[in-house]
Amino acid sequence: MLAWEAFTTAARRDRPHLPAEWCLAPGEPASLLPDGFRVLDQRDVQGGKRRVLARS
Repeated sequence: MLAWEAFTTAARRDRPHLPAEWCLAPGEPASLLPDGFRVLDQRDVQGGKRRVLARS
């Protein structure tokens, strides 16, 4: 089981100092998972963050 939360590019509106390369692109982090993982849930949440829940 894997739970992951990270900033999206939307977070840079409130945090302009946040480096763009630290932010998730569209479809990430699900697209970064290795084969064998199944995404159970991925959603954007308040504060410019995205959460994903996956399992292998």
